[in-house]
Amino acid sequence: TPSPAPKEESSFPLAVFIAIISAALAVVIGTTILVRRGNKYRVVPDVLASAMAEAEADDRFESQPSSSSLSGDEDYQERMRAAREVVNPFKRFAKQREEQQRAQARRLEKAKREREEREKERREMKKEKEKREEERARVLVRITISPQYV
Repeated sequence: TPSPAPKEESSFPLAVFIAIISAALAVVIGTTILVRRGNKYRVVPDVLASAMAEAEADDRFESQPSSSSLSGDEDYQERMRAAREVVNPFKRFAKQREEQQRAQARRLEKAKREREEREKERREMKKEKEKREEERARVLVRITISPQYV
């Protein structure tokens, strides 16, 4: 008689164990990546604060009379101011935003004027049409009432 084949044990518990370990490892790696990525951007508020302080210092510097402005070198002052504006992104972006807002306001005002003009023309056309209708009705009434046609 042939000997019975060795009984194989089920590999299901091993597969479940490997899946659980893999999931736990993925969670740990993902968490580590997210935490480290957060550290990468934590410097931004410090940079923002220093840039704002620099902008404030520039404003104070501009408000103080300097020896070069006293000597009449206004061109130098203008060049320095322009250079600070180029270097200082806050002022540059504020000016760009202000210009965009002005342009948008001009576009809105223009659209409003055009809309009002169209509405005015529409009202005038409607009045003219009503006048023509009234005149036509008056002529028809005169024709029907006129004794020469009876």
